[in-house]
Parts: sequence; structure tokens; C-alpha cells
Amino acid sequence: MSYYTIMFETDDANFGRVEDAIHIVSKGHCQKIAHNFWVVNTIHPDAKKVRDYIKNYLKLDFDDKVFVVAVKEDESPWASWGLDKQVVDWLTSRP
Repeated sequence: MSYYTIMFETDDANFGRVEDAIHIVSKGHCQKIAHNFWVVNTIHPDAKKVRDYIKNYLKLDFDDKVFVVAVKEDESPWASWGLDKQVVDWLTSRP
């Protein structure tokens, strides 16, 4: 399984649908870091596959956006400051 970060923009009416898509693509192995920024663990082999899945839930005729980045395991996976304890606990508990 691979880790990805996902950032998206959509209108308020569609926000819940995109968050649902994130839960589905990660089978619940996800953590919301900020309003529209998530870390997910998924079986998808690359960022394009994750993007394509999330894109199905965006309103493509509007100004919606999605940005997906793979988190490399051979590098320091993350660093933070000011995150909630729950978020840090989730991040540190993942293999």
C-alpha cells in the first residue's frame, strides 16, 4: 500500500461528496490534516490513479481542483508543527 497526500477545492455543496470519495479510495485509511488536505493509504499504484478516482466526484465544469502527491517511504515521510494530537497519533501509528 502507498501513502498519498490529497488537496482539493470544490464548492461547499460538493465538499462532502469529495470527502466520501477520499474515504472510499483509502478504504477508511485516511486522516484529514486541514480543511481540504488529507493523507491516505491506498492500494492504488500511483498518484494518477488516486487523482482519477477523486476527479469523478468533482464538478469538472466549475473551478474544482485536486492535487495528489505520493509520499516516498525512503525519505522522511513527514514533519509537522501545530497539528492536533489525534492527527500526529494517526500519522505515527502507520507503518
